[in-house]
Amino acid sequence: MSWPEAVERWKKAYGCVSLAPVVEELLTVTLAALNVDHADLRQFYRAANGLSLEWFTVLPIEDPRDIKRTWDGLNRANDPTRTKHLGGDLEMLQRFLVFAKLDASNCVALDRGDGSIWYQEHGEIHQTDLPLEDFIETTLKEVTEL
Repeated sequence: MSWPEAVERWKKAYGCVSLAPVVEELLTVTLAALNVDHADLRQFYRAANGLSLEWFTVLPIEDPRDIKRTWDGLNRANDPTRTKHLGGDLEMLQRFLVFAKLDASNCVALDRGDGSIWYQEHGEIHQTDLPLEDFIETTLKEVTEL
């Protein structure tokens, strides 16, 4: 599976938009600071710095070279003093890395321990068995079907 090819396929099929890939140094520093080591997430950011379509957004990594479009991203979503995700619950934010938004109040997160994907809906958090690529594609399909 090639992440750059997947991102381009999604752009053509669903009309989503993304920013240029994250430079390696910034990616490494950010993921280390957020205490996450998830191979697929790292590969996604090497292909695109976030992705969005209507109410679904894979959050970008804050990039000083493009701060206007990236400031409200991965770093802010996981900062306990700034985030509105997961109710700002410190234990939840230590367990999960918020990496996407489903709308203004619901998010998608990776379990830092086992790498599984969880999504928030109606104030509850649910686990999915989908890998990252399938989760993104399934959500993009859902956006276009609604």
